Amino acid sequence: MTGPHDSRSSDWLWVAALSFFVTGAFVGFLLTSIPAMSTGTWRIWVGARIAWQLGGALWFGAAVCSPFEAPRWKGLLPAAVLGLALTFFPLLDMARGPLIVDGVMVSTSVRRDMLMGGDGVQTPTIAVDVDIDTPDGRRTWTLKGRQANLWEDRFDDLEDPAKPVRLTILRHLDVLLDLEPRARHGD
Repeated sequence: MTGPHDSRSSDWLWVAALSFFVTGAFVGFLLTSIPAMSTGTWRIWVGARIAWQLGGALWFGAAVCSPFEAPRWKGLLPAAVLGLALTFFPLLDMARGPLIVDGVMVSTSVRRDMLMGGDGVQTPTIAVDVDIDTPDGRRTWTLKGRQANLWEDRFDDLEDPAKPVRLTILRHLDVLLDLEPRARHGD
């Protein structure tokens, strides 16, 4: 006799939930590090990451309780804590929104390095440090990986590096959304 707790359906559900959760936990960050997000699209990418990681954790928590016929809250509570830990910074950026910084770009420095893996394979890395003088003092942001690649040429294209700029940044995910040159007062 088959029913709602048929072992084949719960096994499939458990494996699917585990797979969804594990892939979200390990590669969900790619949703906010690889795409070229803008001020108009960042909520889509950050929301997708939150849905994948937090939703996957909750689904897995519910699926774990199913074969044991335990109350679902016993699986959902620890899963919610784990999912919230995975999505802490995306949730902060979603709640607070982007940071808009007006200031004068002092410098940008590009660092290219090689990481040595355990198997002896070298992997290239890139980081861009952006120093800006703002009314609150000098601030530095570091963009790494794909985000550095996306914006490196844009920094080089600024005609006058000492010209005022406006940066729009997701402060917790270290993602630059927009860079606009601004006019100086009195120009």
